[in-house]
Amino acid sequence: MIEIAFDKHLDELFQGQKYPQLDVPDLCKKSFGAYVQYARDVFKYYKSERYLIVFSDDKRFNTNSLALAFFIVSCLEDEYSIDCLVVKSKNYDEAFSSYKPYVAVSIGVKYALRLIKESTDIIYKELKCLDYLGFSIREDYVKNSIHYVPHNSYKSSVTTNNVHDALVYASLYKILALAKVETPFELVVKITKEAESLDAEELVFAILQKVSSYIAI
Repeated sequence: MIEIAFDKHLDELFQGQKYPQLDVPDLCKKSFGAYVQYARDVFKYYKSERYLIVFSDDKRFNTNSLALAFFIVSCLEDEYSIDCLVVKSKNYDEAFSSYKPYVAVSIGVKYALRLIKESTDIIYKELKCLDYLGFSIREDYVKNSIHYVPHNSYKSSVTTNNVHDALVYASLYKILALAKVETPFELVVKITKEAESLDAEELVFAILQKVSSYIAI
């Protein structure tokens, strides 16, 4: 999985070496899908490079969306050698700070992609172990469910009935907790025994779709 690095030095060097500099097209009015497609094109073109450099340009693209798109593609297409996208910005502190919620998104996506490789039993076992993030988790042995309750006030409830939805909403809970965004609903995960064939890309974009209501994607 690719790393995202922020650099305040506005030259073509990173760690004393010169690397390819991206000429990002105008993506300002495009959907996140356009960012993902651009990232895929870049990965294919620079498949033998380890580092890529991009200069922030708010008039042409959203840096956070671009960096997240590169991370997502690196998760889904791991046959390429790119290790790091270096984001150079004259407003280094601001750029680094504004990307923090997207680090939370990255962690949530990695969490979900790790779990889809496990059996159904292991997935539900892992979903019971997120209470360290600042919300309560309790298991209802009678109803065979896992109940997530935020410590902030909430007005609605979501219930999942399959592994895919459980991973989507549990990952969303994890992301919001890490990003310090209040979760406005409780979550009831019904434990099932049925094995599911889970598609990594479908799962990731389902998570992003839910996250977009809280963090601009």
